[in-house]
Amino acid sequence: MTKAKFGELTQGAIFNCLRTPDAGRSYGVVVSARCDIAHRKSKTVLCLPILPLKDWMSTVGKQEVIVQAGKSVEKMAADILEKYTIAKESFQIYGYYSTIEILKNKNIKKNDLDCLESLKPYIEEKDIIKSNKQMKEVHNRILDSLWRNSRLDSHFIERIKTDEDCVGYIIDFTQPITLNRTILDELSLGLDKLKYDRDKSGKYSNINLDNLNEGEIFSTLQSPYIEHILQRFTSYYSRIGTSDISKIDFQNLKGKYEIA
Repeated sequence: MTKAKFGELTQGAIFNCLRTPDAGRSYGVVVSARCDIAHRKSKTVLCLPILPLKDWMSTVGKQEVIVQAGKSVEKMAADILEKYTIAKESFQIYGYYSTIEILKNKNIKKNDLDCLESLKPYIEEKDIIKSNKQMKEVHNRILDSLWRNSRLDSHFIERIKTDEDCVGYIIDFTQPITLNRTILDELSLGLDKLKYDRDKSGKYSNINLDNLNEGEIFSTLQSPYIEHILQRFTSYYSRIGTSDISKIDFQNLKGKYEIA
């Protein structure tokens, strides 16, 4: 990775102001073919969002933890409510504190009360509970899959600037965004905030300079890293799903070839 030359727009160029589908902002990396950019063969340039690992884990990662481990937490809470003949939907209907008051009136045992208190962050705001075994295991498994780049939908890199500490970033393959070539040309020279403000809902609708003074290309992913990312991104979008082997065929083959 190197500092981009002033005015340079090429494959692997990283800029600071890509608007994400949720109207937020991320870094962006150019993945269009190097020759197409150099010879101006296309009016548009394909970019991928880059999110700091911390931000990715607090959004996408958090949701995956909830989906994979949330049921076990909900069951723990439901089992306690059932012990005291209270509907499992009580937390959703009455809220956390009102439900706890009902339980106290039913002389809830201290260990059950302590357990519900430990589940409070999830019950109230669907926050990840770091002390919960299942959630901790899923959280760490997701991190491991990111660091090993074993996921199909993303790519992990340690840093996007040569002079920064290892922060960790996620390149998101699931949300490719197209920018007009002229916008990238402007970013390579430094896109002024005043110019952006004049047409931010039109020409610059895929750019977000809110709270920034300038949009710029500030770094470049070098070969062979950018080619590796492009290869993985292309593979993600060109993958073809097929049905698994049927149970009958599987059992027949298993009977023929397995050694009993």
